[in-house]
Amino acid sequence: DIPDVKFPEILEKKKLLIPASRTAMGRKVIQWFDRQGLQPDVLGEFDDVALMKAFARYRDDVIFLAPTVYMSEIEDDRSLQLIGHVEDLKEEYYVIFAERMIQ
Repeated sequence: DIPDVKFPEILEKKKLLIPASRTAMGRKVIQWFDRQGLQPDVLGEFDDVALMKAFARYRDDVIFLAPTVYMSEIEDDRSLQLIGHVEDLKEEYYVIFAERMIQ
């Protein structure tokens, strides 16, 4: 552990698991790192947050980024620890409804 390193600087001290760079959130994360002047060591990129969380659970040397919607799961999981919160990153969802013809 690196107890004296604060967030977000700690993101440069451990390996990171992040959303895939080909996704909108992955691009936002990389841009946020750039704005913060951070050069993180990315261990893996994931399309699936659940898979990223599972990978992080069995590695004590990694940090992963998760949406706030997973907060209660992370707090309940003793093998995971919250180290910071980023207000600047927002996930966007779009819903498309298909109009059905009723006869």
